[in-house]
Amino acid sequence: MNIAFTGYYGMNNYGDDLFVLASVYGANKYWGSSPEVIGSKVKGINADFKVTKFEGLYSGNGILNKLYRMQVMLAAFIKNDNIILAGGSTISSDTSIRMRRFQGQLMDLGLAKMSAIGVSIGPFSSEKDIIEAKNLLNKFEYISVRDQNSYNTLKELNIQTPFILGRDIAGIIPSISSEKKIVNNSKILGVSICNYESYTGGSLKQENERNQAIISAIKRIGLKNKENIIVRVCVLNTHSELGDIAISNKLLKELNKQGIETQRVIYEDDPLQMWEEIVSCDVFFSVRLHGAITAFLGEVPFVLVEYHEKCTSFLNDIEYNETLRIKADSKDEESIYIILNKLFSESGVISNLKPRDYMKDTQNTFLEAPWI
Repeated sequence: MNIAFTGYYGMNNYGDDLFVLASVYGANKYWGSSPEVIGSKVKGINADFKVTKFEGLYSGNGILNKLYRMQVMLAAFIKNDNIILAGGSTISSDTSIRMRRFQGQLMDLGLAKMSAIGVSIGPFSSEKDIIEAKNLLNKFEYISVRDQNSYNTLKELNIQTPFILGRDIAGIIPSISSEKKIVNNSKILGVSICNYESYTGGSLKQENERNQAIISAIKRIGLKNKENIIVRVCVLNTHSELGDIAISNKLLKELNKQGIETQRVIYEDDPLQMWEEIVSCDVFFSVRLHGAITAFLGEVPFVLVEYHEKCTSFLNDIEYNETLRIKADSKDEESIYIILNKLFSESGVISNLKPRDYMKDTQNTFLEAPWI
């Protein structure tokens, strides 16, 4: 059977490129398959990437960019037996609705089947979107979702396609990574910061207040531990329009003004390299979901800002310590500082679910596929 993975790959986003690494590894190991990848080349991954020219055209947000992506998708449907959505928030009201409709039409023509692994379902903002998603999902061959909330949504929608709770497919990455913890004299505080409301039409006031509280709290932790701390700012999305470079540079500027030692690590196109930068930290503060998931799987104490439902779902699923949670509307520098200080000074349990159990559930994503 010819398989192709699809998602937001090769668009300068660490989390999405992790899905390529995980899905290709899983397909090779558990399915004996060498899949195509519908996206631009991602470093360190041996796969047949279908976008080798006009990468900039493929990753843009204009009408021509979307038409080109549809052309690439059509070619994949013609060539393959199963197109698999691998990883991410791919079925909801605010993600690629036109592409999902197009894929549904291609399935109706009998060109290929579709499946999904490691995805979130929802949220949906209208009854119309719910009906469209239900019709699409019922055409799929197999679905593995990454959180309990998505699993419950599939049950509520009475989806007839076989589905399981299989966790985020990044849970398989520790099987690939060879990183060994290096002991440093200085503690490393890793940070991933990003905007969200700016890109989604949300409250800019909430975004600015949250960002300022985060920056101020990190600055206080840096000053308190100035003699033995390095703040490693990990820029996990370097997309020219939707990325984190500007807000990361603002954080670095504030820290450097105080004489706090910093490092800047920019994601380019090697997800395993960034993975190892994160798991070699002593504490990780993340706004982006996959900064936190990486830290969790690498057994690094972490905190995740719940700016999106997918972040809350992940923390709920691992039974994360309620006293360490930071909500999307947080603007209290003091509470963020207290949480960071706890992670640096205490060694308590931050989640009841252990990374090894999460990894085992991730393997089931591949082992339960009906085509094995």
